[in-house]
Amino acid sequence: DLIKQNVAASNATTLANTAIAQFDSAYMHEVCEQAGIEEFLYDGMPAQRPFCQQHLGHVYTTDEILAMDNGQGLDVLTSLGGYNCVHFWTPIID
Repeated sequence: DLIKQNVAASNATTLANTAIAQFDSAYMHEVCEQAGIEEFLYDGMPAQRPFCQQHLGHVYTTDEILAMDNGQGLDVLTSLGGYNCVHFWTPIID
């Protein structure tokens, strides 16, 4: 549908990949909320973006995550560093 709307293939790929990651992260956070899990590790491969470099390897509460701004206008809870971000939230289970 994006290509039919004259969105470049590379942009359509970015939007699709980001949407899949957002869905995955939103689902994981919903399950964690139901289980009472409130702390998450910013996890994944070495970071390229300054936002990701700053947060990689650190643990945050849900409230702290909700207050973050990745500078891309996307929700950090579901999008972390933004478009095409390869990082993820790992639940911390005590």
